Amino acid sequence: MPTRLVLHTLLVICLTGTSIFATSALAQIPDLWALADSDEYEEHLQTLGLPAHINSQWAVQFSANTDELLQPGQILNLPLSPTSNAEIAISSSTPFVNGDIGVRGIGIETDGTELLTLTRNSQVVLGTFNQSGLRYHIIAQQFAGNGYVGWLYTQDPNLPTAIVDFGAHAPDEPLFDMSPVTGNDVTIAQTLSSSFAVVGDQVSVDISVTNNLTSVLTNDVLSILFIGDASEFVGSNSGCALTNSNNLNIIECQIASLAPNASLQFDYTVRLTADSYPQVPSSAFVGNIFDPNDYVRHDAFIFVSQDTLTDTDSDGITDFNEAILNTDPNDANSTISNDYLAEIDLLFLYTRNFVDELGVPFPETEINQMIETSNSYYQNSGAMVSFRAVHY
Repeated sequence: MPTRLVLHTLLVICLTGTSIFATSALAQIPDLWALADSDEYEEHLQTLGLPAHINSQWAVQFSANTDELLQPGQILNLPLSPTSNAEIAISSSTPFVNGDIGVRGIGIETDGTELLTLTRNSQVVLGTFNQSGLRYHIIAQQFAGNGYVGWLYTQDPNLPTAIVDFGAHAPDEPLFDMSPVTGNDVTIAQTLSSSFAVVGDQVSVDISVTNNLTSVLTNDVLSILFIGDASEFVGSNSGCALTNSNNLNIIECQIASLAPNASLQFDYTVRLTADSYPQVPSSAFVGNIFDPNDYVRHDAFIFVSQDTLTDTDSDGITDFNEAILNTDPNDANSTISNDYLAEIDLLFLYTRNFVDELGVPFPETEINQMIETSNSYYQNSGAMVSFRAVHY
């Protein structure tokens, strides 16, 4: 395997009178891979699927001692074409749950803009290298026990991309049918002051109960379930009260007497809490709620978002993010520790189409490479977050 010979000058300054000594150190930087003859490995390379819109590609053969080279602190040369190369220092090596190894490197003569990420196992290597706005991709598999052989390629920078949706949209129409529910005895209808709200908001619910019988309805109860367990009951202008039965917080409204074809109006107000996220139902029952053959039920839903913008202590970090960082949202002097890193565990599900579109039959390694690349970007930008695959 060829190596690149580089002359580094080491300046040693000795404060002994007026003498200044300079010495030179000759260092050999090994190549992580060498550009290879694609014709020599034609049959093998044809097994590696490449995406469309290839801009440039070179066959590569990794060093036979790749394991030794990809150790933290090792300085390596990356041949990128017959006329260009890059020098990087391996900064980290991280194991994945399936046995893959993720490796990161950074350019030694740049301000951190040259980034290498590799993910490998005994059969395959996947990677990317960013240099001056250009992204190189690496895909290689073991060849007859003589190391990894594959492609180093770039794609057309003007590739068509899918539109990314960066925000949510509240539809003009309700997501669920809120039409009144009619039974043999009564008709129930609910009206919400807001179908979409944020944790901390108050939402009021108006409920109409109409008697469909030809006789007076007496001593019955309107019961509202589920919302009492996932929000804070504020009050009611119509005498409804929060009760507890069978470990359920139930809002009860008494129907003392309701004439035929007449209606009664009830209301209640709740304050949405963290337990309300992402949605909370207001399920209104008239009749015996524990007998499915003896009640009429109507459901309304409040869709709840978390407040990610409020910054109570005006320290530039929102209360939502301070909860993640475990700092005090009411104290601007509350800071995280220097070694804090939020680690987010991920579970991945993938389809047959995902596997079919890969260049190699290693979907978990492809996923791990995505994670390794994402983590390198976050680390390089100073973001204190890291992702970890825990199951595929």
